[in-house]
Amino acid sequence: MQLFDLDNDPDELHDCSNDEEYSSTIQQLRQILLDRFDFAAIHRDVLAKQQRSLYIKQSMRKGEHVSWDYSPPYNADTKYVRSK
Repeated sequence: MQLFDLDNDPDELHDCSNDEEYSSTIQQLRQILLDRFDFAAIHRDVLAKQQRSLYIKQSMRKGEHVSWDYSPPYNADTKYVRSK
């Protein structure tokens, strides 16, 4: 976790997260995160999505590939209007 004092350090060059004077702020922020998010569930969801993505990727490698990229026919003679 990073913490910056934007009033005194608007360019965020000094990370205050290890400074003793900000320890209570860091503790409060950590508690807010723990109260709001279920990190174990997030981890499980990410792993499940990665497994689904890998399955889809491996499935797409099998069989004949169908390209969905459409390129319309190109005729340079009709692309621009030329005066005579």
